[in-house]
Order: sequence, then structure tokens, then C-alpha cells
Amino acid sequence: MSETADELIIYPQITAAEYFVMQVKSLNEVSVSAMINRCRGQTLKEIGDSIGVTRERVRQILIRLSIHLRRYADIVADTLICPENPVFSYEQLRQLFTSDEMADCCRFVLQQSEYVQYIKFADKFVLRSVFNDNIEKAMKQFIDDIAKTSINFSYMRKEIKDSLQKNGLDFLQTEDIKQFLKQAGYQFYGEFAVSGNRHFASACCDAVRRFFPFDIKLDSNKSNKDMNKLRQIITQYYPGIILPDNNRALTARLSSTMILSGRGRYCPVEKVHYNFELFEEIRSFIVESHQTTFYYSEIFEYFKDNLHKETNINNFHFLHGALKYLYSDLFVFERDLLVKKESDRCDIKMRLTELILNKGSSVTKDEIKEAIPGINSVVIAFTAMRLPELIQWEYNEFNHIDNIYLSDDELNTLENILKELTDKNGGYATDSLLYYKSSEMLGDTLERNRIKNIHNLYYIASYYFGNQYKFKRPHIISDKFDIQELTVANIARSLLKCDESLNYLEYNKLVESLGWAVGTVYAVFYELEKDFLRISEDDYVKKDKFHISESAINEVSNQINRLISDSEYYPIGSIDNYHDFPPCAYSWNGFLLESVLRNYCKEFRIISPNVRDRRYQKGIIVKKDCRLKSFEDIVVNVLKKDGITDVSQSELIKHLQIRGLSSKMIPKEIYDCPQIQVVNKNFIIA
Repeated sequence: MSETADELIIYPQITAAEYFVMQVKSLNEVSVSAMINRCRGQTLKEIGDSIGVTRERVRQILIRLSIHLRRYADIVADTLICPENPVFSYEQLRQLFTSDEMADCCRFVLQQSEYVQYIKFADKFVLRSVFNDNIEKAMKQFIDDIAKTSINFSYMRKEIKDSLQKNGLDFLQTEDIKQFLKQAGYQFYGEFAVSGNRHFASACCDAVRRFFPFDIKLDSNKSNKDMNKLRQIITQYYPGIILPDNNRALTARLSSTMILSGRGRYCPVEKVHYNFELFEEIRSFIVESHQTTFYYSEIFEYFKDNLHKETNINNFHFLHGALKYLYSDLFVFERDLLVKKESDRCDIKMRLTELILNKGSSVTKDEIKEAIPGINSVVIAFTAMRLPELIQWEYNEFNHIDNIYLSDDELNTLENILKELTDKNGGYATDSLLYYKSSEMLGDTLERNRIKNIHNLYYIASYYFGNQYKFKRPHIISDKFDIQELTVANIARSLLKCDESLNYLEYNKLVESLGWAVGTVYAVFYELEKDFLRISEDDYVKKDKFHISESAINEVSNQINRLISDSEYYPIGSIDNYHDFPPCAYSWNGFLLESVLRNYCKEFRIISPNVRDRRYQKGIIVKKDCRLKSFEDIVVNVLKKDGITDVSQSELIKHLQIRGLSSKMIPKEIYDCPQIQVVNKNFIIA
């Protein structure tokens, strides 16, 4: 440039741009016209046709012109460059010229310069000493580093700046980058740019990345707060992006764009922190195993310690998402499990079957969980329900029917036992009846198959004879037993035929013959007696079959009023003479009296201590409006009236017995009464 600069000294009164124009005008008019037309966008052929030469000749003319004018154009460029800013734009160049044609010619020549390099997408020039590599290639590398398929200029300023410096492009401005992206086919929605045809999916991923703490819940529910929030963000910050109207379509697209991070939750891939070496270890573990199928929960259980230490993957759904992202070509991914490609699928039903058959006997839930880490009790239970051959053996224990061997004769005998038992009870039998009868007739069979208890045999019978009988433990029902709602109480009603009366001793005899559990006995009778009135220690009459005259009811009320006239209460158990009570269809006793008072004499209330003993009459009669509301109120009232403020346990029992308030024990509610304190086994009345 020094020679050219020296030439310019000869004309100190003109600028570098004017000197360039002077040099252009000194050239052949046809050549200059060719250059101007080329700047206007004409093709070489069009220019050649207009001046009567070939397109190759036009190309040679333009090359010769560029070589001749290059040093003058470089002087013009030099006036626009300083050490602090080695870049200038075409707009800056144009302002040096009075003619747009000459500015265009100067730009045309500078495009062939060895002093500056032309940046076409930005319409700028940069010193070659600052950047002399392929600018398009460098920009593509920048895109690979920072933009990939999308970029958000509002939130990626630092990343953009760092990547520009890394690729030697820090002389470019944000608008230059946007221009390059536009030319590369990116679409802009506000400050968000995206390539390809997945515009709304990319925008949504970017929104989740920027505006959500970690991930988003995706489903078709209209009330999904996460998806409603996403729609609001897209409207506000990504103008022009149009989302599908329904959440189902939106979920379908986004779930294939992001990574599964939890049950129904997804996150952008950038938020996944993982150690690739660890995942290669996981991949090798799967590939090298003889298993063809793995549950994600199983894999997570094997590697959870390292996953917690080295990644942010904290559940098996998240592991599923990461594995699918990294190894989609190696495995077939299903909802709960993955299968090696070109391998047979082996689901939980097949694996449980294999486990139990290989052992040859029942397995516990703990054994299953040890063999298949990560599997939970719910999955095991549902699998057993869906697979008839997988039978319940005990609580939390399972067996396979193929581990059981019963000959045809043994099956016939078992079938005959079921028929005999159900026929005996009008179509009903129990698991205990079946077991004890089978123990007598098939003892060797039970021992050979390790059938050790009621439960084992019950579930085997339900497998073989489930089509002939209804099995609902502990019940076994044939078609002869017609009950719509199968409950123990309904079964008892049917077998006792208690349409009008109920007897506790008969009920106990039935329960004993059927082998029902002790805990069931009291609960079921409590349910049965709700429809009855008790008339004696063991006898009950159906409420709608019970008869007592209005005059008898009035006389009973008069008798009770006389009994409690001197006190606020009267224990039913203290009545030892019923001679003065009116004639009745039933013999008077404390149980009958309580039934009449509760159901017919509404002016009285019955207060009873919380003692479960049906043999004794514990009811205490008070007026309906009596201030004493509970058993403890009565006890406190009695003790205060008798001047007792501190009493031992044994003395309190005696006093309650004398007053007819208790028999042989202190009811529990006395210990919980806020007006009574127990100190060193003494009861202190507040």
C-alpha cells in the first residue's frame, strides 16, 4: 500500500474515495460499464451480450479491472480501519462516495482484496491480518458450538460471546450473526431462532430451559398448570409460534423432543448431567448379560449409588429417558422395560415364572426383589393377578402351579371333597374345612407337594376348580349358594336362616363348624344383631317382628321413673325383680328392658361403659335431659357425692360394684377422664 499512498500525496486536496473514482474514470468506458452492470446483478452472459463479447471475455475484463483498482480500493478501506476496530461495513464505505455506483464498484474490487476479507452475510469487511480463514466455515463451526438447531439471543449472550472468541469471530456483532442465521434458513420468533421444521417444539424446549426450574409435566389434562404456563410463555416471549390447540398433540411432539425425567415429566437434554463412562458401564452390563430384557427400575437399582454420585438422574424414569437418548439404536424401549435389539422379549411374567420353576418351590417377595432389583410389591401383585399359573402361596409368597403334581385320581378326590363340603352347607364351604378334610384323605399328596397349611391348598384348589366354584378367601361357593353380595354377614344370615329370630349359641355352633377365625366371630355377630332386638342373653328378635303394646311401654316408663326418682341414674343390672313390670310376650330381663328403653321409651338414655362383654348387662338409665353425658361423668358424680377424692384401684372397683356401675374391672374411659388423675395406682378426683 505504500506506493499507492505515495501517489495520493501528490493529490493532498482529494480523499481516498475521490482518488479511487478518478482511477475508475480513467479506464476504458466499456470495461467500467461491465463492472457497474456486474455490481447491479447482471450475469456474465447478460453483460457479454450487451457489449458483444463472450461471458469468458467479460470475466477476464473484470479480473483485470479488479487487479488494477485493488490498491486504490485498499487505500479507501484503510481510511475506515483502526487498531481498535478492524471491521467496516458497506454502509460506512458508501458514505465515503457521492455516487452509489462508485461505492458498489469499490466494494466489488475489495472483494478480491488481499488486505481485507469480505463477509458476505454481514456485508462487511475485516482485515485479513485479523481473520484470514474461511468465514463461512468458521460461522458453521460457531453454529455447531452454540446454536445447533436453535438459539435464544435474549438468554445466551455470554455463550455467544465465548463461542465467537473461541472461533476468532469476536469482531462480529449480534446483528451479523442473525443475518447469517437468516441466510442459513433459520426462522426468527422474537429473539428466538430455529432451523428445520420443528419450530414450536424447539421453542417450547427453549422455554422450559429458560422459565422452568427443571422439567415440565406433559399430559392431555386441560388443567395441567405446567402446560398452561408454557402456553403463556410462548405467547409472551416467542411471537409468531403457534401451538396445537389441544394438549394431547402438544404432548406427543414435546415428549419426542425432550428427555423423560420422571413419571410424566420431561426436561431439555441440556439439563441432564451425566457421566458418559458410567453410562458405557451400564450399556456393557446390559449387553453382556444373558438377560434379553431389563426393567428400568431394575437397572436403576443396580447403579443407583453411582447415578446419585455422578449424575442428576434420581429415578428410574429419568434413567429410561437418558438411556433412550444415548442408545436408541441398541435397544427397543417400552414403557417399563427395554429389550436388546434382535432378541426375544422376556417380561416380568416370564421372569417370575422362570425364577419359581428354577427353584422348584414357592418364593417370597424378598427373594423376588433380590432376583429382580427395583421391582416393587405392586408390580409383583398385579403380575400374579394377571398370570393364573402364578398362585398365591402365603402372605407375600408365591408358587407356580407347575411345581405342584396332582394325579388325575388326586384331583378327582379333591373335587369330591369340595362337592361334599359345599353340598353339606347348601353350597358353601371354607378354606379350613377343605384343608382338614383333605388332610384326612390326601395326607401323602399334601406332604409330597409341601402343602403345609390352609392357604397353600386353598389357592391350588382355586386354580383347578375356579370355573366350578367361586373362591373368595376364606369362602368357597357353589352355584347352589345364591348370594348377590358375598360378605361373611350375608353368608351367616343365609346359613342361619334368621329371618325372624337370632340365637347367639346357634351362631357360635355354626362358626365353629365352618372354622371361621375368632376375630371374625364377634365382628360378624355385631353386624347381624343390628337388625334385631335383644330379648335375653342369647336370643334376639327381628325388629319388625318385635311386638309390645303402647300401654306396656307407658308402664315401663313409669317403673323407670320410680326407680330413678331418688337419683339421676339407675343401673339396669341392679334391677333384680321384674314382677311389677307389665305383661309382655317375652320374659322380662335386663337385656329386654334395655332394648325397650332404647327403641320405644325416648324420654330415657342408656349410658354404658366401654367394656366388651356381652354376658353382662352394663347399661345405666338416665333421663334424656340429664346433665350426665358419659359413664365417667356418672362415676365422678357418684364419688364426689360420697365424699371420695382419693381412692385405690381395689377400693374403686368395690365402690363401683356396690353402686352397680361395674363388675370386676375398671372401664378404660376412667383412665382417660380429665377429671380423674391416676397417681401411684391411686385415683384422685379433681
